[in-house]
Amino acid sequence: MNISWIDWVIAFVSIAICFVPALFLAKRSGENTSEFFASGRSVPWWLAGLSMVATTFSSDTPNWVTEQVRRYGVAGNWQWWAFVLTGIATVFFFARLWRRSGVLTDLEFYELRYSGQSASVVRGFRAVYLGLFFNCFIMGMVTLAACKIANILFGLPAWQTIILTGVLNVAFAAHSGLWGVLVIDMIQFFIKMTAVFAAAWFSLVEVGRRLAGDANGWVGLKLLVAKLSTMQVNQGTAAGDQPVMSVSDGAGQPILDMMPNFGMSELALMIFILPIAVSWWANWYPGAEPGGGSYIAQRMLASKSEKDALGGTLSEITAHKAGILKADAPAIVARQAPEAMEVIEARAEAVGAPLFRCGVEWDAFASHGRLVVQTENRALDLPLPSLQGGHQIDNAGLACAALLFSGAVDFDDTAFATGIANATWPARMQPLTRGPFSAHIRAAGGEVWIDGGHNAHAAQALSRALEQMKMRRGGTNVAIVGLRK
Repeated sequence: MNISWIDWVIAFVSIAICFVPALFLAKRSGENTSEFFASGRSVPWWLAGLSMVATTFSSDTPNWVTEQVRRYGVAGNWQWWAFVLTGIATVFFFARLWRRSGVLTDLEFYELRYSGQSASVVRGFRAVYLGLFFNCFIMGMVTLAACKIANILFGLPAWQTIILTGVLNVAFAAHSGLWGVLVIDMIQFFIKMTAVFAAAWFSLVEVGRRLAGDANGWVGLKLLVAKLSTMQVNQGTAAGDQPVMSVSDGAGQPILDMMPNFGMSELALMIFILPIAVSWWANWYPGAEPGGGSYIAQRMLASKSEKDALGGTLSEITAHKAGILKADAPAIVARQAPEAMEVIEARAEAVGAPLFRCGVEWDAFASHGRLVVQTENRALDLPLPSLQGGHQIDNAGLACAALLFSGAVDFDDTAFATGIANATWPARMQPLTRGPFSAHIRAAGGEVWIDGGHNAHAAQALSRALEQMKMRRGGTNVAIVGLRK
């Protein structure tokens, strides 16, 4: 590959920019161990969230994702999309608890949770196993990818790349502590995202040039989608066989389909069923640990408060979930926390996904005992949802907006009204109208309701729903609650 002087300038300037934080933060990180390992517990949520996303976006990530899509089509991404469930658990349950623990590292937590010699043994074992063996394995994967990239771009042999990157990273981390790591994560995140989108754009430009003689990225994208929408990936029958593309006939995995071809049971089991059912909670991987740990826990422990710990993980999980947005595919979004909406808006703009936000392009609210759903071109006057609770207004409105903006089917007002009035959702404010469990209560003129909400947000929504029921009907509400704080 031919490298010009401007390429070398960009490379050196990028490295220099990355080392600037070390110069300014070295004194602060050297004040005490809390500053070095936890940034004095004063990290704002937005910096923690950016760092969490950036630290899981290593040099091998684009290579690995590309390989999965090449082998299994877009549906192959479910192998890592499933870890969104881990992020959700971290956001709504574990983030506050990690910050509340007050430890400096996740390994220190073991001596807080357990006691005596056994706690020290567990901490020592995990320090050696995860810090030495497992992390060396992960670093080997990342370094191998870096070596391949450096060899292609700069012609560097592997040993030179290892020495150069190793010395730079050790010097930087030892000099600037976690503060420097967080700040450089943010800087490198924007550099990496710029590079990724630039690479994608120029690839599409080349597609347009070769297929249509028009060096235009949008032309290339349309041509590529039109071509791949009729193609499938066929898996080899022997180990090591390379995937082969062919025209879709139902026997392979359609390349652009979001879901796997369930007719190929082994493929569906590997790339969808196991990740959704098992992998997200059973696999330990840096940046995607069930409940948060290691890289993610360190950022939460460094946050200014429990609120900032939650905000950081919320922005991280939103960034991952927003990855499902696709060009020209409408994205209908319910009300979100401001930090979450910022991430969604940025992602939608980057990929060219039309965005329809509650409170902006559409709205839904209760008025005079009716559900009103409004868009620029249509207004629906519907009965209130059959499901109990004010939060169901938002859910019903989102469902209506999705149908209106999708344009797939032109439903009339009667169809919307029938669906809203007759919707059921088992174990979501569901009355028990039969069976021995509630028989004696019903016989006395009472009612029994069951709800399967299991986190703090669900508890708040349930509390509001019960209060509304009490105001309408009077009487006494008795709630039997099973939630973990």
